[in-house]
Amino acid sequence: MALTSITSAILVFSVVILNSFTSIKETSPSWGYDASHVVVTVSNKETFTKQQFEDFLMADERVKDHAWLDQFTGVLPNDSHPPLNINVNVIEGSFDAAGYVTLSGRNPNSKNEIAIGLNVARALNKNIGDIVEVYLEGKPHFLIVTGIYQSIANMSNSARITADAIKVNNTTYTTSEVSMINLLDETVATPFVEDVNTHFKSSVSAVTQQLLLDAVFKEVVAVLVIPLSIVGILFIIVTCIIIFSVSRINVRKESSTYGIYKSIGMTSTNIRWSITIGIFILSIMGALAGIIIGIKLIPLALQSIILDYGLLELPLVINWPTSIGISFVSVIAAIFGGWISTNVIAKTSPRILIVE
Repeated sequence: MALTSITSAILVFSVVILNSFTSIKETSPSWGYDASHVVVTVSNKETFTKQQFEDFLMADERVKDHAWLDQFTGVLPNDSHPPLNINVNVIEGSFDAAGYVTLSGRNPNSKNEIAIGLNVARALNKNIGDIVEVYLEGKPHFLIVTGIYQSIANMSNSARITADAIKVNNTTYTTSEVSMINLLDETVATPFVEDVNTHFKSSVSAVTQQLLLDAVFKEVVAVLVIPLSIVGILFIIVTCIIIFSVSRINVRKESSTYGIYKSIGMTSTNIRWSITIGIFILSIMGALAGIIIGIKLIPLALQSIILDYGLLELPLVINWPTSIGISFVSVIAAIFGGWISTNVIAKTSPRILIVE
């Protein structure tokens, strides 16, 4: 039970992690990303006109809503510690409409509000309702914390404010670096991107959000596949070998009993199946326990590690059929090891078994 539960837990956790990265589009807000359908980045500000782009979006019936996002470097004084230098996301529009979420509280809506990343909150010992001093463009801002969020980008060393907060000291400021667009029908995202790139080919670069996420996380999956596969295979082999060894020892210890069974009419196959079914029942129980350990306990045990990466809760996407299926690989390894270990019963006569 212990062997199969450990092996099952490792296999299930590996599959869940890989599935979570490959299904990142479903949980992108929980990783700290937006959930918009299309992202447009201004590549040439000399030829770009924001008003023309806004008019284009207003005239397109496929567009549901959009927001503009800029990034600033913010400096946050930290008492006796060195000040924090963080990325500050500035939005013109709504964080909520763009798909950004928080762990607690809410996103900022007005000029005197701010949402801070998890590790910023830990470093400054701030919570919802506290005041945070932030220097942007060399000017101090005293903002109320309305929310705390997690983000793997910048390891949660970031913050969110509205464009109105910048306009307090810079009245001519307008957000114009990245536009996040939601469509009425996400299935038309690709042709919409093509239209935008064709119409503004000299000044912007438009891509689907799925393409951006794939570019980041497919590389992560590629890096993880080999080590996780090797670890899984090693655990399967070790499970098989240990169960084979333990079972072989028990067969030797009970050889006289098996000799008696054979002498009164039981076949070698009957005896071997009896032993293997016992191993099967125990390994099934271990595999089921391993599913719970792999999905619930291992992520909990890794919390201190993932916290350093800016995550309090690991956004897992669980494919139950795959998770259950991979957990039973440990059962197959256990059965194989147990069955091979009883091969000696078939090869030995009842008289020799009893003598031994």
